[in-house]
Amino acid sequence: QDYADIVWMNKPIDEAQLLREIITLTSETSTAQSLILHVEDDPDLHAVICRMAGNNHSFRLASTLQQARNLLNREKFTTVILDLELPDGSGWSLLPDIRAQQPQARLLVLTGTDTTQEELMKVDAVLLKSRVTPTQLLEAISAKLEPPT
Repeated sequence: QDYADIVWMNKPIDEAQLLREIITLTSETSTAQSLILHVEDDPDLHAVICRMAGNNHSFRLASTLQQARNLLNREKFTTVILDLELPDGSGWSLLPDIRAQQPQARLLVLTGTDTTQEELMKVDAVLLKSRVTPTQLLEAISAKLEPPT
């Protein structure tokens, strides 16, 4: 038997090391990058999210609802990460467009405020900007990329 792909890690687990190993393993086994639409008006937060997500994901940034609608019309996304407070309106108003034009895309809300149970039911995941970890972000992005069983 070949045990070359086994990575031994000491406890307690170093989250940064674990994340690096996951990124390495998924980059070796995945031939296609996921394309993520990040609807966010804060370019610094966008840069942080890109770094957290790693090299297996390509991003398109839309800082307004109109830019997001234009990108949704032109490209196919595996995931949409949506900020709710944008300069030209609420991110919630994009839901019908996303569901109509990108029905297979995973929809994540990245917000600074709490959401209601009803709002949670409309999306695949809600992450709080102040508390999201790289592991949580990768799990939320990757959850729907697996083939259905």
